[in-house]
Formats: sequence, C-alpha cells, structure tokens
Amino acid sequence: MSSNPASAPPKSTLGERTRRSSIATLLGYGAASVLRLASNLLLAQLLLPESFGLMQHVLVVQIGLSMFSDIGAGASVVHSRRGDEPLFLDTAFTVQVLRGFLLGLLSLVIGPLYAHAVDIPELAVYIPVAALSAILSGLNSTRLYTAERNVAVARKVAIDVGAQVAALAVMLVWAYLSPTVWALVAGSITQSAIVMFLSHVALPGHPNRLRIDRSALKEVIQFGRWIFLSTALTFFAMQMDKLLLGQLEELGVFGVYGIAFAIASLPQTIGGMLTGTVLYPVLAEHARDSRETLAAHFQRSRALLLDAAGFSLLGVVLLAPPFFRLCYKPEFHDATWIAPLLVLPLWFAILQITADRACLALGEPRVLTLSNLANLVAKGLGATIGFHFGGLPGFVLGLTAGTFSGHLIVRRALARMGLPIADQDRRAGLRLAALALPAGLLPHAIGWGWIPGVHLDGTPRSLFEIAVALLVLVPVGVPFAQRMVSLRRG
Repeated sequence: MSSNPASAPPKSTLGERTRRSSIATLLGYGAASVLRLASNLLLAQLLLPESFGLMQHVLVVQIGLSMFSDIGAGASVVHSRRGDEPLFLDTAFTVQVLRGFLLGLLSLVIGPLYAHAVDIPELAVYIPVAALSAILSGLNSTRLYTAERNVAVARKVAIDVGAQVAALAVMLVWAYLSPTVWALVAGSITQSAIVMFLSHVALPGHPNRLRIDRSALKEVIQFGRWIFLSTALTFFAMQMDKLLLGQLEELGVFGVYGIAFAIASLPQTIGGMLTGTVLYPVLAEHARDSRETLAAHFQRSRALLLDAAGFSLLGVVLLAPPFFRLCYKPEFHDATWIAPLLVLPLWFAILQITADRACLALGEPRVLTLSNLANLVAKGLGATIGFHFGGLPGFVLGLTAGTFSGHLIVRRALARMGLPIADQDRRAGLRLAALALPAGLLPHAIGWGWIPGVHLDGTPRSLFEIAVALLVLVPVGVPFAQRMVSLRRG
C-alpha cells in the first residue's frame, strides 16, 4: 500500500523544498521567538526572580520528560527506506504512545523524589501534572515526521508556532490572575494538546492506528536504542547548568540566569529547529540515494547556518545588555552580563548541532551518544570547578569547556567519514570573535570608566550600546540578507 501522494513529493524538487522549508522555519520560529521575548518581558513584570527560579525547576523536569519520550521514532521515520509505509508508521506511532504513558506513570515517582532532592515540596504536585505534556506528545501523529522526511515543513511550523502562541496567551492570563508556577504548567499542557490535535487533522499523510509489525519494530528499536540513549544523555548535558546551578545558587540568582539563558539561547533554538526539520531530512535523503552529493551539500548548508548563528549571537552580545537594562526591573539586571557570557558555550553547542545531524543521516547515532556522554561529564566537572574558583562567571566558562569537548568527538567522527569541518569551525569562530570582542567591550570600557574622562551610565550608556550595535550589525547583516534573498530566488 502506498502512502498519500501529498506526503511524497518528487525528489527532483528537493532543492526547492529545502528553500521553502528553511524560509518557513526561519520565519515561523523567528516570530515565535519575538512572542517568547514579549511574554518573557511581561511575566518579569508580574513575577519576582524567585518565581522564575521555581519555574526553572519545573522546566528541567518537563524538558527531561519530553526528551525521554523521544525513543527515535521520528528519526527512524525520516531515516528508514520504509519510512513511507503505513505499517512502519503505525509501529512507530504505537511505540511512541506506549512510551508517553510510561513516562506519565514515572512522573508520579520522579515528582516527589526531585522535590525532596531540591527541598521544594510543592514540586511533588507540579511535576506529575506537568507530565500530561509527555503523554500528549506521545499521541502525536507520525504525519509530523512525514513532513520532515519530505522536507515540507511549512504546515508543521505553523502548527508549532500557533500552539506556542496559544500557550503563551494561557501563561500570561494565568500569571496575571494568579502569579504562580501553575501558569507555566498550564501553558505547557495547552501547547502539547494543540500540537497533538492538529498533527492528526491539519497535515497530509497516513492516519495512524495502534498496531505493530515485528520487522518494523526491530528496525525502530535497533536505530532508536542509540537515539534513546543519546537523547537521555542530551537532556542531562543540556540541563546540566540548571541541575547544578539550582543547587549552587540561591533561587533568585537561578531565576535571573534562566531569564538570561532564555534570551541568549534563541539562536541555538532556531538553529536546532533548522537542523532537525530541514538539514537532517535533506542529508538523510542524500544518504539514501547517493553519498557523493552529501558532503558538498553538508558543507554549504552548514556554512550558511553558522553565518546565521554567528550574526544572531553577535546580536545577543551587543543588544542583550541595553535590553535588560531598559526593559527589566533592577532585580534582573545581572542578566546584562550573564547573557553575553553565555554566548561562549552556546557557540560550541551550535557548532555541534549543525554537525551531528550528518552522523545521524549516515546511520551513526552512536557518535551522538558518545558526544553527549563526553558533554555531560565535562560540563559537570567544568561547571563545578569553575563555580568553585570563579563564581557564576567561572561556572559559565566551565560549561564552555564541557560543550567544546562534546563537539570534538563529532568533529573527529565526521573527519573519519570524509566530512572534515575543523577549518570551517575555525573560520566561523574567528569571524564571530573579531566582531564580538571589540564591539562588546567598548561599551563596558566607557561605562566602567576605563577610558580617562569618558563615563556613561544608565540610559545614556544603553543608548550608546544600541548605537554601537547598529554600527556593527547593519554592515554585517545586509550582505547576509542579500545572500538569503539570492538563495530563495535560486
């Protein structure tokens, strides 16, 4: 039986599908990022830093449950030659549903244990309720994965963004009426419910039902076992900073760190969406057909992604300080230096997420597992040692060292596969440093009185920072925008 023709566009349109999907992802998640910024800013007016610290604890567990619900079903559908067969899709769907309900049951145990570990009793109630998100995500249609497989993600992006808009509205209204962490929990459940519903009714493709084919199950498990382990390690590696800092710092500082990270990590979030929904499916299609074309496409696509990420992170370095100083209450002003400093570990994280999808496309998910294991261990050690000797700045520098170690494993694995990226990494990193260091330090030199006879503070300093940012970002951004326009036309 063949799948819906709408779910299998002709391969000759791959380039056009890639351009459309890239643009849809950038526009969609760019809009979502703006909405998230606005929501973040409004919530900061309603809540104290301590409330954000409590929310960070809930988020750690929520993200963990979400990532642990990923057993590689989606990646298997994208990667497998059988990924368009209804029986294969139903098998992946059934396994995903069972995993989601299992996680819901596990949350009943995890909630009290985590609450006891961090000595916050209220989390024993919040966490099991928030686990409804994992159950709902397990019920998502495999049409989401079919859209990624066929590099036709415009509708998927629209669903994700629409669900996020609804979730943000719920959080803001709830926080206004009752400023507690229940606002975050309600928003998360709302988002998962909307994605689940629309994945079944708003996307073309095979309508799922519960059934299992032994050969399909074997393939999903063989490919997904490494994905599952890698995802588990990814969770701990990605959340290591919050797991550690929640124990090392007081709740208010932890909350400010969470706010700064939410802003600074926007480029990483969008880059991750692009690599997951566009780059990986394209590379997987090339790997299924001809490995000869994969290397050239990988290098070109990654170069563009690194340019976009570098430009975005440069914006964080230059604009985050005046943004936090002008828009947030004084209790949050430590974010003016935390957010730019977080660009260091985030840059190496972006280097990795733009590279490791090639390993997955080539059927080597074990590389991701080893990379995330190294990331986890090195970040834990680096952040702990860094905090001991240098407080929060040392903590961030330790995270940077850990993130770099994980990327080295991916880089070496790709070199063995004939996809060297070391030179590309160095060139991109040097370009970012050459712009970010002098432009980022200039406002500090003036603000802190390093230049004799010149000192700015408060609003004048923020305006000067914005002027410096525009002088740097506009000349850099115009050629990049022209390149994107030419890509769209080409």
